[in-house]
Amino acid sequence: MKRVYQCLSALGFVFLASCEKDTDEPILPVVVEAPETYNFTRNGTSSVSFGGQTTRILMAEEIIDALKDPTFTEAEIAAMFDHTEGSNGFSSSDLNASSKSVRGKTAASFDLFSANIECKINPKNF
Repeated sequence: MKRVYQCLSALGFVFLASCEKDTDEPILPVVVEAPETYNFTRNGTSSVSFGGQTTRILMAEEIIDALKDPTFTEAEIAAMFDHTEGSNGFSSSDLNASSKSVRGKTAASFDLFSANIECKINPKNF
């Protein structure tokens, strides 16, 4: 046990010993300049499209504003969340014309929506 204590003490001394700087020059911060736009391409073709995400973010912002406004009904907010192309739930004609919806990219709880799912879980699969 005495040997273990001596080894741990020696290791502790090694880790607590300080080191001197190699130079007295000040460390300058690294400056990173972000580009105005990003372009992700593969074989000359864009591999990323942000259009759908941008549309859904704009829709979500309007839904948040509607949740704060007592003049909106539950049905109107639900229609905004589950948007169908051509409906007029949003203030922007671009959003109204979109085929995107916030609901389409929102995770659903199995416990909450299990009554709407027609499937049986086989316990043998677990």
